[in-house]
Amino acid sequence: METVTEDSTQVLYDLGLTRLQVEAFLALLKMGISTPAQIARACSIHRVEGYRVMKELSRLGLVEQRLSDKRSTFSAVSPKSMLSSLISIKAE
Repeated sequence: METVTEDSTQVLYDLGLTRLQVEAFLALLKMGISTPAQIARACSIHRVEGYRVMKELSRLGLVEQRLSDKRSTFSAVSPKSMLSSLISIKAE
């Protein structure tokens, strides 16, 4: 697994992610495949907020949604792919 340093975390903020989006992405990166509720618990936020932030990150191409066992789970894309997606979005 690739690691995300403090410097690369700052890059996420510089590219327009919110604090909650950064925290959720990093939690998902650490946890692996997880549900929005699990991410919400890891970030100490309400479950509904976990679903909202996962949808936002999915629209940005930073997480992938998986449909299994009648519930949605998400996995983070690699940090390199994530940075490439954000840079191309920012360039547009």
